Amino acid sequence: MRHWVIWSILPLVRLSISRLGGLSFLRACYNFAPMSNLDGILQQLREERDRFDAAIASLTSISVNSGMVRTNRRVGRRGFTAAARAKMRAAQRARRARERAGERAVPKTSARRRHLSSEGLARIRAGQRKRWARVRAAKK
Repeated sequence: MRHWVIWSILPLVRLSISRLGGLSFLRACYNFAPMSNLDGILQQLREERDRFDAAIASLTSISVNSGMVRTNRRVGRRGFTAAARAKMRAAQRARRARERAGERAVPKTSARRRHLSSEGLARIRAGQRKRWARVRAAKK
């Protein structure tokens, strides 16, 4: 085997290196020389893979059995009940009937701007003068 194989499987081996003694394990296995004990490393990787598969399977069975997965979740917009829809239809029919009879549901208001009278403006100014007088008196 070539040396590039060592570096291609190195990320897979790092998972088990910390459990098996860290860098000393890496030096013992690889020794940065042509691999003599590739079978041992492959065996350890297979054992790690089996442990991970077992852990994934147990977690999957726990999540399915404990009801963590929602199956009855509604998708889309919420709807109205049939009774509510019937009431809305009846109210709309009544509005349309009033419009046809000549009544307007909402009376139109004029689009004029409302102005403040000079007396109203004088009252607002007098009130503001009183408030500021109180603020100034409280500071003294």
